[in-house]
Amino acid sequence: EGRAHALVQDDRTMAIIAWHENADAADTLFAAQEDFFNAATVRFCKRHIRHVQALAGNLPIHSRSWLQRPDVARWFRVIGYIDLGRENGATLFELPPAANG
Repeated sequence: EGRAHALVQDDRTMAIIAWHENADAADTLFAAQEDFFNAATVRFCKRHIRHVQALAGNLPIHSRSWLQRPDVARWFRVIGYIDLGRENGATLFELPPAANG
């Protein structure tokens, strides 16, 4: 569908985000290099996921994480996600629609 972005730094792909809209939310797929995660990239992700959300018609964004590290949940909270609990072995996070959407 062409709904994916590669995040590149110095000619190196650091992360890929893809999404698919459903009736009630947009589901994301995200893969990143281990060294992608730091304060600057989390701030970038906060802006970028809102851009993705706008492209998806301001639907809630659903993202799942199979990582059980406490810093991962913190990153999702900083970005603006709400923890919706476990689903199929992953933690389901939801980013509510943008208020000005």
